[in-house]
Amino acid sequence: NPFFAPDGSKIVFQNKTETNTEICVIDTDGTDLQNLTDNAARDGGAAFSPDGQNIVFSTNRDGNTGKYNLYRMDADGGNQRQIYSAKNGMSGSAAWSPDGSSILFANDFAADGNFEIFKIPASRSETAERLTFRHRVDTQPSVSPDGKQIAFASNTDGNWESYLMNADGTGLLRLTRNPADDITPRWSPDGTRIIFSSNRSGKYAIYEIDIDQ
Repeated sequence: NPFFAPDGSKIVFQNKTETNTEICVIDTDGTDLQNLTDNAARDGGAAFSPDGQNIVFSTNRDGNTGKYNLYRMDADGGNQRQIYSAKNGMSGSAAWSPDGSSILFANDFAADGNFEIFKIPASRSETAERLTFRHRVDTQPSVSPDGKQIAFASNTDGNWESYLMNADGTGLLRLTRNPADDITPRWSPDGTRIIFSSNRSGKYAIYEIDIDQ
């Protein structure tokens, strides 16, 4: 789960260390690997804020190993604190809005495997705004550079496809239609393209699709 810093100088990612996973950061040339977290729990799914000063991540460090909450920390690993805790289920696949004011994520509130996409303020929140109302799994949200649209992956229609919706959850559009898995959609910096991963050729590769403005 690699994620670039806004200035392109570093990559934050999750790394398996012994029996758990930690959040690490590395320069884009592969040097200066650093651990940002050091916890007996599992930490993963990290993403830089738009200004590069903070990182959001998912962790089960709060006593219930089956429940993942959202945490936020400084870019150097300091000031780690919880910003959202659901009563049930797992919160993950977090992504920032371009202006840094909110965070999107996936959660299965009923702990039944039905993941939906939610939004919270980036500071801290006790409640979350639900953006999708579908079945099975909606996950991996990615917000367009202008903040008006959200790309995400879903298996609601029977297999993994990439979708697009407005920032308020309306205007759902299916971007891919293939019996293979089309996952992890991400926006280009200018908002005109989405790249995604697909195994439609028999192995996973990176694909690109134009987005009409």
